[in-house]
Amino acid sequence: MKRFALALALLFVTGLAASPGDDLRARLAAAVPGETIVVEAGEYDGPFVVEKPLRLVARPGAALVGHRETNVVSVRAPGVEIAGFLIRGSGRDLAKDQAAIHITGPDAFIHDNRVLDSLHGIYVRKADRARIENNHILGDGAVMEDVTDPVVSGLKPGESELCAVETIQDRRGNGIHLWNSRGHVIAGNVIRGTRDGIYFSFTDDTHVTGNTITRVRYGLHYMYSDTNTFERNLFTENAAGSALMYSKGLVLRENRFVANRSHRAYGLLFQSVDDTRVEGNVIQGNTLGFYLENSNNVTVHANRIGGNYVGLRVSDSTSDGVFSENDFR
Repeated sequence: MKRFALALALLFVTGLAASPGDDLRARLAAAVPGETIVVEAGEYDGPFVVEKPLRLVARPGAALVGHRETNVVSVRAPGVEIAGFLIRGSGRDLAKDQAAIHITGPDAFIHDNRVLDSLHGIYVRKADRARIENNHILGDGAVMEDVTDPVVSGLKPGESELCAVETIQDRRGNGIHLWNSRGHVIAGNVIRGTRDGIYFSFTDDTHVTGNTITRVRYGLHYMYSDTNTFERNLFTENAAGSALMYSKGLVLRENRFVANRSHRAYGLLFQSVDDTRVEGNVIQGNTLGFYLENSNNVTVHANRIGGNYVGLRVSDSTSDGVFSENDFR
């Protein structure tokens, strides 16, 4: 009855029939904190703003569709759950960080969604303790081969928050983008065809496990972020592998960095990474398997490094590393 009354009120005020998106916005406005809103199959025209702690749960076939001018869903309240939707059609303005799901409220739980046709897939901005699990995020296209080598180009802190050189790929956003936040769990997501797979910037104390990232620029693009753990992820067929820079206190365990091939491709790149442990990973079939530049007190233990054009390269600016029980082939 409440839902019907709100739809009638909208019809009376505007003189127009309420669309499915209008109806869902009315339900969001009328909901009490903690309520579960179940969304039936169908297309719901966005955008949507969630400003209360709510559970937004899709029936099979429910799609949230943006108008390509802003975020499809903006999460501004703490403790919001979004589950089971197809979400597509965000704006494309990199300067505004537009995304299918844009999160500024803490303790979000975003899971089992499919994201298409958007700039960033899921963007977390100054909001702690997000759980981002089992989402499929598909970008617009295949990987570009000619990408900037972060070592050769001499990137410095403060640069490359967004890409300085615009290319077709640079006009795509990242699968999952984390900025100025901490305490997340990123698990079981599949990301393909975005600019970078997962982008970390000033994001600490986060656990990243069981994700599959393929055919992007950097599977993991990572700056100024400390005490994070990466376990059992797959980074494969990316143009430049995974690049970790200006960070400390990391653990990389049982990941696979496989078949990242182009003339600048790394399986795993450390630039100014300190006090970090790399153990039990497979680094295989890359142009350059593992490169350490200006990185100190890194423990490299029991990794399998095989079939790369160059397996390991360590610069003379790197010191106090410990290498043990690695298998080079």
